[in-house]
Amino acid sequence: QSSKILANALMSDNPREYFLECLVKELTDRSLQSNDELLNVASYFDIPSNVLADDLIYLRNIFGIRNQIAHEMDFDYTINTRRVRSRGELYDATNYIFKISSIFLREVDDRLK
Repeated sequence: QSSKILANALMSDNPREYFLECLVKELTDRSLQSNDELLNVASYFDIPSNVLADDLIYLRNIFGIRNQIAHEMDFDYTINTRRVRSRGELYDATNYIFKISSIFLREVDDRLK
């Protein structure tokens, strides 16, 4: 795969632009719905995980809640069971994601200057 990318870059009119397009595609093809995906994208910009999130376990739990909620949209009412989450818990988790998003964007901006 990398030899194909290199060959295409060398044959392109603008190798730098080609590499940038490949990088953007690589970074935007993922959904960022897990710690691993978020930290992987952050690593491309050399953003340490401890700068991005001060509690990676809590962040992992938030992604777990997000995935549970997404899958509960297929809720089977004949079973009549579901997880109960407090408004405060979801409020705190949402604000934590907003905080991390803000840090992520600021760090990327700082590194691209």
